[in-house]
Amino acid sequence: MKPIFVVCLLSLAASQLLAEPLLSERLPQYSVWQLFTQSAKLADERDILFGIGVENRFVKNLNDATLAAVLPHRSGTWLVNYTYDGYSAYRRHQAAIGLAKRFTPYCSYALRTSFIAERYVNERTKRGYLQLHHSCVITLSKQVDVLTTFSHYIRLSYNQREDPPLSHLVTLEMDYHPTRQLRFCLQMQNESFYKPILRLKAGYTILKNLTLLGAMQHDGRLGVGFIFKTPPISYTFQTEYTAIIGNITSLSVDWRINP
Repeated sequence: MKPIFVVCLLSLAASQLLAEPLLSERLPQYSVWQLFTQSAKLADERDILFGIGVENRFVKNLNDATLAAVLPHRSGTWLVNYTYDGYSAYRRHQAAIGLAKRFTPYCSYALRTSFIAERYVNERTKRGYLQLHHSCVITLSKQVDVLTTFSHYIRLSYNQREDPPLSHLVTLEMDYHPTRQLRFCLQMQNESFYKPILRLKAGYTILKNLTLLGAMQHDGRLGVGFIFKTPPISYTFQTEYTAIIGNITSLSVDWRINP
């Protein structure tokens, strides 16, 4: 029964499995993890960043794991990541490379290209996708940024049975930094076949090495977390509660290297 239950959950959330990164975008992201949700903001990064993280979602044996790197270069900031998730009857691999670059003092842009391969072991079904993720940040002032992202997919393989429709994801986000310690973010997200989502996120650095994270979604979904820094290493813990599938928990470690 358990494999059947998991397959049902995967089918109901298929587009979200494709669209969402390892560390959930429902909470504010910092350092290397901006690669997934705010990649254009990394255009000005001068340090080399590495990260590794794991996430438990849906059921105990369906986990995500990811490796990520941010590599500054004269041509721009290169973004690289690999993500795996699955369990005994399902596998998904995602490898991505991208480039973030500032074009004007007020605008930066990033493009990430991902290859996604998924397999349902029991059904002997394989699918391949190409994902294009566009991210643009417009700086309105020292305290306010406006971020837009757009992700869409290209199907690379077909099966005899009907394939699920491909989704696209559009996000509009405003970041407000009233102080260096406090950050607010208002986000509106629209994914194909789903109603728009409104989120309010916040991050507050209460100590030099401790940042608290929080988020609330319009339907009552809540998330909390914290970042603990022992330079050059940072540890991030996040957990979200959903009424349908319970808690989703992630733990990550990232390194900052000044070349």
